[in-house]
Amino acid sequence: MDRGVACLRGHIRMRFGVRASRVLLARTPSMDAVEAHYRGPVLQATAVGDEEEAVTPAALLAAIEERCGVLPAEVSIEVACTPHDMWLLFSTKEKCTMVLQPSMKLKCCRWWIQFERWVREIRGTPGALEYKSKLSFEGLPDQAWSRHSVEGVLEDLGGEMIKIIPPKN
Repeated sequence: MDRGVACLRGHIRMRFGVRASRVLLARTPSMDAVEAHYRGPVLQATAVGDEEEAVTPAALLAAIEERCGVLPAEVSIEVACTPHDMWLLFSTKEKCTMVLQPSMKLKCCRWWIQFERWVREIRGTPGALEYKSKLSFEGLPDQAWSRHSVEGVLEDLGGEMIKIIPPKN
């Protein structure tokens, strides 16, 4: 359940999967749903390079079929972050492995394509939100949602609450 968006400012250090993490949020139904969706044989495909032409799902499917012999019926593609990242969901682990092997050896729309297996922590690295940012707390249990609790999380991250924007639904 989306409880609104917290606007904040400050230098925030987000830590994913690091022992020094200072904030603990309980797993939510939304998190469980995402993990269940990607539990099977899944790869993240990332377009690497500086080309202007966007990689499309149809073009990537054609390149995978030509290079790896995996048919479009055996893989579905979800756009994660246009135009560079896509999720590839496979019918079998074998097909997934066949596509993983030519990572950075497959070209599509003039981009090199890098494949990585999906794990919960994919792309999780320390970072900083040095400017005004919006955070959405989806799936936060009712008992955990209060202005005080959200301010505590933001304070632990080195941020400052500006305002809470209530959800429209």
